[in-house]
Amino acid sequence: MRGFEIIELKQLAGDRCKIYTVRMAGESSSVFERFINEYFGNYQEEVVDIYNRLKFMAQEAGAREQYFKMNEGRLGDLVAALYDTPGRKLRLYCIRYSKIALIVGGGGLKSVRTWQEDPVLRRNVELMMYVADTIY
Repeated sequence: MRGFEIIELKQLAGDRCKIYTVRMAGESSSVFERFINEYFGNYQEEVVDIYNRLKFMAQEAGAREQYFKMNEGRLGDLVAALYDTPGRKLRLYCIRYSKIALIVGGGGLKSVRTWQEDPVLRRNVELMMYVADTIY
């Protein structure tokens, strides 16, 4: 994989949790921005819900563990999935550092039992595992 930078999502600024994303070297948009742009047209309500939940975490609640499905990557790498609202189809992957910081990546449609079964989900989880490994 190539290099990347971690950038703060200033539009999601808050005192409870800092939210960041990843921008790959040579790209103008972040992984999270690409996720939003790709799914907003067909899944607008779900994308808005994910955005609002992230904003709520940043400003009011922090990134509490109960909001995430933990251990989506390798044990101990802190890669997690933002829990789906019942009946929703989008999954967003991230790295959760306690309640105080979150690095959001990309995701996709959860139409399979495990992320390994879908190439889009697998690519996004593997990217977050790579970011976690590089940070450590």
